[in-house]
Amino acid sequence: MEERVSFVSDGLKLAGILHLPDAGPERRAAFLVLHGFGSNKDGGGGTTVARMLTGLGYAALRFDFRGCGESEGERGRVICKEQVKDTRNALSFLAARSDIDPKRVGVVGQSFGAAVAVYAAGVDRRVAACISSGGWG
Repeated sequence: MEERVSFVSDGLKLAGILHLPDAGPERRAAFLVLHGFGSNKDGGGGTTVARMLTGLGYAALRFDFRGCGESEGERGRVICKEQVKDTRNALSFLAARSDIDPKRVGVVGQSFGAAVAVYAAGVDRRVAACISSGGWG
């Protein structure tokens, strides 16, 4: 199942798609899927990664960083600390859901999203796992 969702980060509404497996435990593990520079939640293979994770029994949230895709914010503004904050707020959004186990939420990112994933995992103890694909920084 794929559900359109949104959450707030620094007063900006960020758009996302939450992928949920058809069956599984009442509270499941989840991943945030972080897109690369100049991309959005629908590009760069994020949809494929989210669907693969869902097929393995995880929930997956792919979302647009501020200023990207359908999210609010200044277009073209890329300040890594802000994307890390977006990631942490996405984690808070997921952790508040009754169908997500807040102790089992990881991050996976590609390119710029991989760097954001590593930085977010380094500053937020709630991140249970981090997968960095082609990251920099």
